[in-house]
Amino acid sequence: MSRKKDHDSLLIEVKKILWENWDPIGLRGAGPADKYDGYAPTIVKLLQMDADVDAIATTLAHFSEVNLGLNKKTRYHEDAAIRLFELVSL
Repeated sequence: MSRKKDHDSLLIEVKKILWENWDPIGLRGAGPADKYDGYAPTIVKLLQMDADVDAIATTLAHFSEVNLGLNKKTRYHEDAAIRLFELVSL
């Protein structure tokens, strides 16, 4: 990572992106804001290991398909992955 962030602040930012930008179920505004918080530690770990956008998008797709039972929506995953990657690459 070119810009190191502490784990707690990164976790907060990841949770926000998962809710505001990923939200594969479409709950934003209607469901619990912490719905995707359980996925955040895995994403933080990926970011801290310098994962690329593709690895992050693949992980989001896995969460969506396996954990949430949804079909692939590649653009959702890729857009969110880019935002997540930018947390540590700016």
